[in-house]
Amino acid sequence: MKGRVIYLSHYVRADEEILTNSFANICNEDGSLDTFTLIRKYGYPCEIHRVYTEDKYVLELHRIPFGKYNYSQNKKSVVFLQHGLLSSSAEWILMGPGKGLAYLLADAGYDVWMGNARGNTYSRNHISLNPSSAAFWKFSWHEIGYYDLPAMIDYVLAETGVPKIQYVGFSQGTTAFWVMTSTKPEYNDKIIAMQALAPIGYVGNIKSPLIRAIAPFTSSLEVRNFINWSKIMCLMSPVYEST
Repeated sequence: MKGRVIYLSHYVRADEEILTNSFANICNEDGSLDTFTLIRKYGYPCEIHRVYTEDKYVLELHRIPFGKYNYSQNKKSVVFLQHGLLSSSAEWILMGPGKGLAYLLADAGYDVWMGNARGNTYSRNHISLNPSSAAFWKFSWHEIGYYDLPAMIDYVLAETGVPKIQYVGFSQGTTAFWVMTSTKPEYNDKIIAMQALAPIGYVGNIKSPLIRAIAPFTSSLEVRNFINWSKIMCLMSPVYEST
């Protein structure tokens, strides 16, 4: 058993080294920028907001209040975008102006808010827990739906003054939404309509052999943050741009 742990540890570190080298070689400028900086680079306004959940996680929201050429101060319809698994608000803008959904909605006259679930690169903070501790990472999409989404949605409603918002979820962003609206049904009244992209309502028949092989050793290896998200985005940015 000890030999297995050493071998797996060597594999994880080697994999990280390979990705780090690839990151340096193929990452273009856009892929290396954070969401706020990338939005501002293309001439759009952007705001950073921080939200505190009931269980004391600190979440970061990104807002595009209006489009590049739309400066109207009139009250706009509000849309909230929630990313998928292992992702962040960056997924709504990486394709660039004219393609990224956040840009398209802002240019169409919407007040765009992008959430970031606990544990991702923008929401890796807690009032008392250290992000390097196992306790910080003791959550799943259930907690994201039960704590994160209600906190973010209530904050957006308070900031904008609107009674209801549009919701767009991708993958895990749909699962978390259904957790929220089933465990806290009052939030159904705060949503105009929910648009589900690649929806996941039930998780079953997933074999995941690699994850199952690694799972017994995560405590020994102290695996928390497997791969830094900024590196993944850099590696994926050429794919987004060619789409």
